[in-house]
Amino acid sequence: MADTAAPRTYVPFSTCVPCGGDHADDRVAATLFRRSLHRGDVDPSVALYDLTTMNHALDASVSQPRFYAFILGAFASIALCSRCSVSTV
Repeated sequence: MADTAAPRTYVPFSTCVPCGGDHADDRVAATLFRRSLHRGDVDPSVALYDLTTMNHALDASVSQPRFYAFILGAFASIALCSRCSVSTV
């Protein structure tokens, strides 16, 4: 989230996938979206690459800060445990 955001287009599955809904398989949705692009339902001048779900994009953007928070918490726990063991001796 620290980097500048690249332009993205959000297309809800309910508008581009015939089966719609949140439970549609991502690969099926991608295939159907590509087919609609080739049929001419979507502007062909728009480049289609890195097709992914919003959940995956969000997970990818917060994975590194989440990892750093985990490591910081682990080291803090170790420091707290070592401090408590030293003070009781």
